[in-house]
Amino acid sequence: MASEPQKTRSFFLAAMNYLTFLAIPCAALLLVIYTQFTRSTEELVVSQHQSHQAVALKLQALASVQASLRLYVSSLESNEGPLIEGALMEVTLSLSALQRLDGQQDAETIQLLTSIERYQELLDRAAERMVKGLPQEQDTNGVAVRLAERLRSSLQLSAYANQRDADKLYVELTNKITLYHQMFIFVSWSLVALLIVMWWRQRVQQRTEKNLRYVASEAKNAVKSRSEFMAVMSHEIRTPLNGVLGMADLLLQTSLSPSQKAYTETIVSSGDSLLAVINDILDLSKIEAGRVELDNVPFALAACIKNNIQLVGVNKSDEVSLSFSVDSGVPELICADKNRLSQILVNLLGNALKFTPSGYVKLHAFIDPLDDNVLHFSISDSGIGIRQEVLPHIFDSFSQADSTITRDFGGTGLGLAITKLLVTLMGGQVEVSSKAGSGSCFEFSINIAKVDAFIDACKGADTESVTVVSEVRRESVRILVAEDNIVNQKVISKMLKNLHYEHDLAINGVEAVSKSDKQHYDLILMDLQMPELSGLEAADRILATCSEGGGGAKCCPVIVALTANVLEDDRIRCEQAGMSGFLAKPVKQRDLEDCLNRLLGASALAEPPLRMR
Repeated sequence: MASEPQKTRSFFLAAMNYLTFLAIPCAALLLVIYTQFTRSTEELVVSQHQSHQAVALKLQALASVQASLRLYVSSLESNEGPLIEGALMEVTLSLSALQRLDGQQDAETIQLLTSIERYQELLDRAAERMVKGLPQEQDTNGVAVRLAERLRSSLQLSAYANQRDADKLYVELTNKITLYHQMFIFVSWSLVALLIVMWWRQRVQQRTEKNLRYVASEAKNAVKSRSEFMAVMSHEIRTPLNGVLGMADLLLQTSLSPSQKAYTETIVSSGDSLLAVINDILDLSKIEAGRVELDNVPFALAACIKNNIQLVGVNKSDEVSLSFSVDSGVPELICADKNRLSQILVNLLGNALKFTPSGYVKLHAFIDPLDDNVLHFSISDSGIGIRQEVLPHIFDSFSQADSTITRDFGGTGLGLAITKLLVTLMGGQVEVSSKAGSGSCFEFSINIAKVDAFIDACKGADTESVTVVSEVRRESVRILVAEDNIVNQKVISKMLKNLHYEHDLAINGVEAVSKSDKQHYDLILMDLQMPELSGLEAADRILATCSEGGGGAKCCPVIVALTANVLEDDRIRCEQAGMSGFLAKPVKQRDLEDCLNRLLGASALAEPPLRMR
């Protein structure tokens, strides 16, 4: 239902866009109409002026011919010379009037000029005979009179015809000008309307963009709020989970009956499953919030794949074979985000093993034949497969191919969603092909960078030499545990005792600072969220005090964050506060021992902790 108004709005905006595009041709049409209107008006003025001039000259010639005819008739009756001379003068005036129609002399006007000139000749002959005292020629006089009468009629008719033509032309030009004027008005108002539509469209577009920015901001805030909520929930769940898994891990190290050991292993397995779900949800929130950055480093691809194969193959069935192959064209060292690639491989290989009761799971890596900077992976299995109707939604969040799968195999459906987001983040694509009952094949690609094969540092990138702290050294090391949760205190205390480390407890940040001032500690396990004073503030005070006390940098304790805050931002804040290590809850004894060996070994004790400001 919500899509209908959106479609209507889109259609309306498209219509306004088309109307806007008509503004320019309408403006051009308006200019053409205005030009034609101006030209027609000029033609009307010129034609009217010429018509009135022609009519006026012909009427003047008509008046002169009439006057000449009257004087000529009078001269014939009285036989007086001045009268005939006046008649000749009037004829000359009519000729000069018609000759002034320069450029407008049509055939009729030329014929009139010819007739007037002939009439003038007859008058000249009559005047000459009168001067000589000869009698007038009656025939000639009759012809002159008739010619003068015909000239008068012709001039009168010609003047009337010119006036009629001028009136007709005036009407035509007036109608034409009226039409152009109406078109000018119509197009002008149309252009004004289009300009108003353009202005309104701009306002609508601005409001739409503002609404989109608001919606995007709300969506971003919602994602951020959800991410923060998930981070808080992860912390709150990890804190008691640390007690559950820690105690279960410690319990497994005691003498248990077979049934007790099985029960405890079930607790650990269930806790690990719950932790995996929490990690998946937290990873999804971080990726969607844009808080994941790639850490591209050189590493050996074959060793990375082998480690992940061993990791997921621990719990595989004996009836399933797990293998991998790498094409010869794939370089030994590649540059990419090793941790994110491992996460993708573990997700896909884990899914393949989970949904393959028997048969095989194969992984194949090869270089794109068209681009050697693109690395492809193919993971195929002979498992239960996926129905065709659910394949388009297989990478959606919280999606399972079938509701029965959740009951039979478990899972939140986030693994593939996270995989697709990570593959996209690494510049690649992921695809799946499957058929129910015939297995599945997941293919994905990532962008890699070329690595110099002669870089010695890269060859040892997958190995790290860690000095194990000796038993004698452990007895002399002093450790402070700053933890406000009583259960977690018991868990960490028991783990340290099992590792033969002496330690003291602090229930909050203030007590940790106080004890550190009174006694030197080689290492402090610092919880971040504690009452009265947070772990970051306590670490800052401890390191500032030891630096200002003149004891030298070697007197500063090694501080390790022991926290349920597992976001990358939390790790960065710990490094900036001067902490040298980061342990995420729930912590296992093996992880704790590895951290202590790394930080308390001979090489670690030779250098002061790095403190970033």
